[in-house]
Amino acid sequence: MQPTPYEPVRGFVEIEEGACCVGGKAGDSLEIETAFQASSPLGEVTQMRVRFGSRPFAEEQLTAAEWESFVPLKVFHIEIVINWVGYYVSVQYMDENGNLSAVYQGDISVEGHP
Repeated sequence: MQPTPYEPVRGFVEIEEGACCVGGKAGDSLEIETAFQASSPLGEVTQMRVRFGSRPFAEEQLTAAEWESFVPLKVFHIEIVINWVGYYVSVQYMDENGNLSAVYQGDISVEGHP
């Protein structure tokens, strides 16, 4: 079977249970919990590649991320800075037959205070 791009693998990513924003004292560290879910009618979703940063990443930019085993939850650590900063999680999933999902993205704003 020839793997097909973007079909039929589907999924999503959710940061901090869908919250718009989190915050804390500047200089402190913060854990950002991110949930992943994906499915495919043609096989088990076994791999994903993820990038976390201050901007969203397109598929071409996700190639810099290694494929890793699918996990339903990851925690990203950040250092809080003064003011508002946006963070993004971009993910692509792959099933056991090599079928890919589209790139899914989530975002959250972090407010730092003195």
